[in-house]
Amino acid sequence: MPLYCSIDNSHGGTDPNAVLLGQKDWNGRIRIIDAFQSEPNISPDRMASLIAMRPLSGWILEEDAIEFVERLKMYTTPIYIGDPYDTNSAMGNTTIRKEYAKYGINLLCPKMFDKGYGKIAEQIRIATMTLPKISVYYDPENPEATPLA
Repeated sequence: MPLYCSIDNSHGGTDPNAVLLGQKDWNGRIRIIDAFQSEPNISPDRMASLIAMRPLSGWILEEDAIEFVERLKMYTTPIYIGDPYDTNSAMGNTTIRKEYAKYGINLLCPKMFDKGYGKIAEQIRIATMTLPKISVYYDPENPEATPLA
């Protein structure tokens, strides 16, 4: 089964970046098998280097980031998914998607905004329809664990 890596980048703000690793189960539900939240305000190049398991030199990683990189090594190469802003958010002369590409990560970004889905109300509607298909397991060490949702 393919592994998906969903990345929510901070876009230079003060919020943290988030990474979710998931797979579809045999019932078509998305099973979250691992997750990581960075400290606030991590640049896209640092986050990309972490996900590529090649943290930038001189970057002193927090313990949870070190543990996440070690767990990433156990998984197959995922299909990376970003958000629509990652494609064209200007960061000087580059974009978040281009920063990830420097580390060999092809960040697939939905074109939601091209289809009129850019409105918050429409995004909430789509998320609400998708949520029943997501299972969150509380113990990544025990794949047979009972889902929380």
